[in-house]
Amino acid sequence: MLAGYVLGLADCCETCEVEQQMRQGGGEAAAALREAEEAAASLARSLPPVQPPARVKARLMERVRNPAHAGLGAVLKHERAWRRVRDGIHYRPLYRDPDTGLSTYLLKMDPGAIWPSHRHGAAEQCLILEGDLIHVGHETYHAGDFTYGAAGSVDPVLSTRNGNLLLIVGKPETDDILP
Repeated sequence: MLAGYVLGLADCCETCEVEQQMRQGGGEAAAALREAEEAAASLARSLPPVQPPARVKARLMERVRNPAHAGLGAVLKHERAWRRVRDGIHYRPLYRDPDTGLSTYLLKMDPGAIWPSHRHGAAEQCLILEGDLIHVGHETYHAGDFTYGAAGSVDPVLSTRNGNLLLIVGKPETDDILP
């Protein structure tokens, strides 16, 4: 996972995991990160130059010609595969702001899936796109409903009767529920 992080290939949850390990690992973790960065730089210097595909070069040149579009992007529906979080629950990372750590991702829960109670390390926003989301002991939310939790708030056990698709915006690297 560290290699993917150093090469910029880690998704938002893998990035969170590595950054959490860096915070907890002290000097040994920092040394491992420096070693991985040096290995990646050495590997890059050893490779012969490669001509980028025409579409990549065209996108880069468009950004150079039109800097107003710099920082804009898109994730197409066929990009970024779903990844398993736990039984019956999958996520699909969409975007992670490298400056703030704010992440946007889709979360899909199969019918009957349960998400344990958890504390929000940072503010989190959730739009129910499909299905239902049950806050045990509270209320059932449906497609079109919006929920949020402030930093430090505690979500009760979450479940779904019929399954759901959620759009979540938050900082999973500070939330102890994502891998």
